Order: sequence, then structure tokens, then C-alpha cells
Amino acid sequence: MNRRFFADDPIPGKDADQLQRLAFARQIVKLCGQVGEQSETSVLALIGPWGSGKSSILSLVQEDLTSAANGWQVVKFNPWLFSDVESLLQSFFGALGTALPEKKFKAARQKLGSYAETVAPLGKLASLVGVDVSAMVSKLAEVLRGDASAEVRRLELEEELRKLDQKILVIIDDIDRLQPTELLAVFKMIRLAARLPNVYYLLAYDERTVLDVLMRSELAHDAEDRAQNYLEKIVQIRLDLPPLHEEQQVSLLDGGLEQLMKLYGVTLSDDDSRRLSEAYHFHLAGFLKEPRAINRFLAQVSAIFPLVHEEVDFVDFLMLTFLRTFQPAVYAVVLARKLELTGRDIARSLREEGNAQRKARWLDILAAAKVPEARRESTLRLLAGLFLPIRSAVENMTYGSHFYNDLARGKRVGGSDYFDRYFQFGIPASDISDRVVLAAVAQMGSGSSELDLLAQRMRQKPELVLRKIDSLLESSAIENPVDVLHFVSGYYKELLKIRQFLGSPELYLIGVSRRLAARLADEQIVSFIKATVEADRMEFAIDFALRATGSEPDREWMADVTGVLRSALSDRFDRVSQIELSEVSDDEIDLIHRWGWIQEDQPKIREAFWRAIASGKWPLVTLLGRLVPEATSYGGGAPRRTISDLNTAYLDQLLGIDRVIEALDRDYAGWEQQVNVKRAGDVTQENKEAHALTVIKNIKAQRAASSLESDSSSHAEEGID
Repeated sequence: MNRRFFADDPIPGKDADQLQRLAFARQIVKLCGQVGEQSETSVLALIGPWGSGKSSILSLVQEDLTSAANGWQVVKFNPWLFSDVESLLQSFFGALGTALPEKKFKAARQKLGSYAETVAPLGKLASLVGVDVSAMVSKLAEVLRGDASAEVRRLELEEELRKLDQKILVIIDDIDRLQPTELLAVFKMIRLAARLPNVYYLLAYDERTVLDVLMRSELAHDAEDRAQNYLEKIVQIRLDLPPLHEEQQVSLLDGGLEQLMKLYGVTLSDDDSRRLSEAYHFHLAGFLKEPRAINRFLAQVSAIFPLVHEEVDFVDFLMLTFLRTFQPAVYAVVLARKLELTGRDIARSLREEGNAQRKARWLDILAAAKVPEARRESTLRLLAGLFLPIRSAVENMTYGSHFYNDLARGKRVGGSDYFDRYFQFGIPASDISDRVVLAAVAQMGSGSSELDLLAQRMRQKPELVLRKIDSLLESSAIENPVDVLHFVSGYYKELLKIRQFLGSPELYLIGVSRRLAARLADEQIVSFIKATVEADRMEFAIDFALRATGSEPDREWMADVTGVLRSALSDRFDRVSQIELSEVSDDEIDLIHRWGWIQEDQPKIREAFWRAIASGKWPLVTLLGRLVPEATSYGGGAPRRTISDLNTAYLDQLLGIDRVIEALDRDYAGWEQQVNVKRAGDVTQENKEAHALTVIKNIKAQRAASSLESDSSSHAEEGID
């Protein structure tokens, strides 16, 4: 049977009884029969917490009592509809009148109308809303005759009702939701005005709530014992609704979750089931004790989950929905601490805070969120199942970056790329759907709107896209790794120009590319590198190959790939060296740097450089300035570009420092006197040249001093001899 998550009505009948309470309802029916035989009137009370299913029990009682040939009439009376005592009484007698068919009980109806008019004036009938009392009201004016007092008319009514073979059960539900004056009016009505022969009452309420309401009234004056004594005078028979057994709670929740999972095609791994079971038993069960609470929880899940289906982790979504529904203050705390909970709060991570300190701080946070002390530890444990920083604090463990990668692969709320989805109930504008990424990856090479969107996000948030591709790779969802390699490699040059204080998207791209290449045969990798070189993606090809060499030096394809790169770079340099150096782009200079990383080619590179210098197209001083790297300075305001230090070891590999000094002395007479020893900070070619010459001048001076010291030492030794 399908559950109705969005309905809070009583069950429609015994066929909908999922909690096996029909036997309890039938016992109430049997008890009504026994009470009817032994007393003229009585008040029974069905007592249970809010949401425990009292209204459904009443529905079952009414169904069973009216279907049996036992002479009972059932009247449901709702005191919520009336704002004063007179209207309340009139509507009550009107409801009683409907239980007395006019033809069979004409005299009784007349006596009822006569007595009702003495209790509440006819003028108040105009205030009734939604109550059908026409069958009785039309008679009231006719039966009002004489000067009989209310007590006389009551006695006449009682005598008439005793003659009947008709028993009436008045069901009054939800009296625990009335205000103190309203509640006292209902009890007064039952106690004084409406305790008539053959009229019985079945009340339904949460006892704790009713006592609290009575204590706020002038009757009890905050004295619980007075409120309890008053309630006992009203109710003769109490029927405590049995609480849900733990197995019933689990069955009710399991049944609803199973229905939702079937509806949305959700499957749970063993780990998912373990996480859900643990969260339920150590925390959720304390809140999901009543059918209404369980149904309310499932209704919230069913209402929102379609918006994020396949884009979030189902168990995490359940936990966040639980917090939003039953602990909204904790939910707000989680939302406000996104950076810390996803491991992105750099400022906090730099502070010295041990696990014990973090746990104590979070317990204080929960206390400030009004979480009762008895629930703080279990609430913190629930959060530990969602967020690694809290898990570290609770378990006194340290979790590294690969654990955050696992969260991202699982679309967990603790992953920074997925956190917002759980709170915005959809894909934020800056994000991209996992479904779109999967579709784009599958369609690479053919083109699609999804691929266009992926390309747009790759330029805006490259690490986000790369993480999602990495997750697909981890789950073996990528069946065309070569196409994906071509896609990501096309953005490498752009990523090299992105300057970030934190993060290196180009390095992540290389890492993802290497993991993609691990799915290829050697000949496929060589073919891919050749295609990359032909597509003028030399920077990627070199960095990919050299980083793979460092981590996997024994791969058979490395020799072939290195040969391809050396040949391509040599040809490239031969062409570039024929151009005036001032016209050579920074990208070409960057390639020269990369060529220098291939150790086998260093002698060849050195000779190629000196040939270009000798041709006059690449002046030595200009070249030295072009080889000075740049950096980004983050101190003293906005980031700015500055000159970085010249790597003298690298310069020695490319040109040979001794040969550089010799050429400067020969071709640039007096160059040492023209050098500004203090390096300028602005990034200009002139300043970069000045920096390079300053470094070389210092090297020359150090060597001269070292040589002089060596000569002095040698002469001293000769004197000793």
C-alpha cells in the first residue's frame, strides 16, 4: 500500500491500519458497550502524545461502532470552530440533535431544543460556522413555551432520553489544542450541561499538554496537582494509547524510505545502510517516536528530493532534512559554517586547535543553538557522520585530503562542491550538474549543449570540472578516456596563466590526465602525445610526460614520447631562432625553459642558443633578461607582478655561466659598471636585464674573491715551506 506522506488526516479505515491498532480500537468499542450497560452516561479519554495516532484510533472506533447493529449513534464534535461558550453549547446541542432522527425521536428532539435554548440564547446561533443544526434550530422557536426553568427542562429532557433505546457517543478530538478558557468551557459543557442519559463521551488529548493548559487557567494557578485532580473529576475511564514499539517505528520508517527509494531509483550500498542505521539508532529514533513525526519527516524528504535527485547523496540528504525539520537551529548553524565544515576555512586551519578543543567548541555551539544537554552528544555525532572536521574532533583522528576527495566522489554534503546543493535544493548557478558532466563526457567529439556548458565551466571553475571528471573516472563511468584527454589538455595553457595564492589547477589537470592515461595502451598514449604536439599544445605534452617520468619511469611509452618531444622542440627552436628575439613571444620562451628540463638535450640546447646569439638575432643581454622569471607578490595590498630570482643552476645548464661571463667581457665592454646592483621591482625588460647582469656580476666577483683567497693561501703555504 502506498503511503500518503503529505496527509495528516486520520486513516480512512481499517484497511489502512499499518500499526495493528484495530484490536485496540475494537476493545474501546467493546468497552463502550459495557459502559452503556452499567451507567447512564460516562466520559472516556483516549490519551497519547501529539502525532501518536489518536485520531486514527477514533476513526476506527467510529467505523466499527456505527457498522455494528448495537444501536449506537456517533457524533463528532469540533470545539475549535467556536469563539465563545454560548456558541459552543448551541453547536453541541445541534450536533446531538443530528443523532436523533426526527421521525423516531421527535419528542426527544423537542425537549433537547427546549433545554438548549435555556442554556444559550438563539441570538448566538448566528455565530455558528460550518455546523449543520437546521434540523433542530427550525424547531426551537416552536418548542419554547411557558416559563420552565433550565433545571426543569433538563429533567424533562433526561426523562425523554431514558425512554430511548438509542445510545449516543460524542467524540471530541484535539482538546489539547484549546486555550485555557476554551478548554474549561468544554469541560464545563461535559460536566454540567451535557451529561445526559444515554449520552457518552470519548475525548482524545495529550495529557501533558492538557495539564499545562489547565495550569495556566485561574482554576489551577500553576498547581499541577489541582489540574490533575480536576481532570480526574471529568474523566471516569482513561485509555492510554500504547506507544509504538521500536519495531513498529523502524517498520514505519523503513516502509516509507523504501517507497521513496523505489520511486526515485535510489540504491544504498552497505556503507550507506550502515551510516543510516547508526544515525537512526543514536539520534533520529529519539525524535521519530510517533507516526506523525515519521510521516512529517518523510513528507519533507518527498517534497524536496526530486529537485536534487541524482545530484546528492541520499543518506546525507535524509540527515540534512531531519535537521531542517526537527532541529532547525542546528541546520542554521551548519549552513553558517560552510567553510569550516568542508575544510576550506584556511584562517581556522592555521590556528592551533586540538580535537578536544574543537569538540568542546562545537558542544558550546550546540548549547547556544538551544540543543538540550541530553541531546548534544548525539547531535554532534550526527554531524560527525556528515563533516570530517567534526568527525576528527569526535574520534580524535586526523583525516587527510584524500578523505575529502572521497566525499566529493560520493556527492556528500561535506564536500565543498556539493554543500550548497543540500541547502539551495538544486544546482547553484556557479555549479554544474553531475548529470550534465556525465552527458558531456559521453558526447565529447560530437558536440552538445552539455559539452558547451562544461567548456564554459572549465574556464570559470576548472578545478570543479576536473574534480567531477576525476570522480567519474574513479567510478569507471568514463568509457572514452582519449576524448576526455583531448578535452582537458586544450585548457592547460589557459590554466598556466591563472595565478592563485592557493591551488594549482594546472597541476590537478596533469594529475587527472595521468589517471586517464592509465586506462590507455602504450600506443594510444604515444598517439595522443603526437596529436597534442600537432595541435600546438606543447606545454601540456612536456609537463605530462615529465611528471609521468618522475612517478612512473619504467613505462615503456616514455622513450617514444620523449623522442617525439625532443624532435618537436628542436624543430621549434630552429624556427624561432631565426626571428628577432624581441619578436619572440613569452610562450616560446616558456617552451625553451621546458626544453631545458630534458636532460639528454641540454648540450644540444646550449649550442643552439649560442648559434642564435652569434647570428645577432638573439642579443645575449636581451636573452638573459628574457630568462628571468616573474612572480606574484601578495604583500602590502593588491597582488602585483614582480621580478623573481634568476635560477643560476638552470642558466648554467642552458648557456654555461663561464661562457656568459666571457661573452659579456668580450662584447659588452664595461658592462659591470653599468649594472644597478639594487634590483628594480617593476616588471620591465630593462629591469629584468639589470637583475640578470647583477646576478652574473656577483657570481664573477665571488669567483674572483675565491680565486684570490686561493692564491693567497697558496703563497702562504710556499712561505712556510
